[in-house]
Formats: sequence, structure tokens, C-alpha cells
Amino acid sequence: MEAEEQAGFRAGRSTVGHLFCITRIIEKIVAVNQEIHLLYVDSRKAQNKLWEALEKTNLSMSLIRATKQMYAKAKARIKIRNSLSKRFQTNKSLKQGCCLSPTLETQMQKHGIADQL
Repeated sequence: MEAEEQAGFRAGRSTVGHLFCITRIIEKIVAVNQEIHLLYVDSRKAQNKLWEALEKTNLSMSLIRATKQMYAKAKARIKIRNSLSKRFQTNKSLKQGCCLSPTLETQMQKHGIADQL
């Protein structure tokens, strides 16, 4: 289940709204001469910890292994106009457009990133 605040990987959501809110908050705090502290997590680097994060959940190891193998064997093609490229191996943890990506992203955030803070 995705957190309500999560915009990435969700239909009808956009991170633009989040950026707008952060900008407005910064403007308001600066206007009253207050300190502000922000934390940015580069999720591309956090994806390296995806499988470790999943092992901390209550998911079965067989399901985690099956998902990991499915992702490891994933191939892609690029479509330019009406032409398709040859298949090539992908090397990213999360796949854009994959129905599992939102759930995996949420678990990674809950378990993987929290341990680093």
C-alpha cells in the first residue's frame, strides 16, 4: 500500500505538486526569518538497497527471490516512431510502468531509507 503522500508511480499524481508545496513552505519560512532544514534522499542510490529492504518485511523469501529473478532477467526495447530496437538487458532496480514498482518503492522507503537516517 502506497503512502498517501507518494506521488511517484501513481496514476493522476505528480511530483510537481510536492515541489510547489516545498517552495511555498520555504518562501513562508524565509519571509519570517526562521531556519529551515530539508532532507533530500536520492532514491536512485536507495534502490541499491531494495532487496535488503524487502528482506526486512514479512514477505516470504521465496517471493522476494522470485521478484528479484524476474527483475534480473528483465529486458527492454526502445520504440522510435514505428521502429523497435533489439532487446537489451536492463540494470535498474525498479521498472517504470511495472505494476510492482509502487509497492516495492514504498517498502524500500519504509525499510531501506529509514535505516540510513
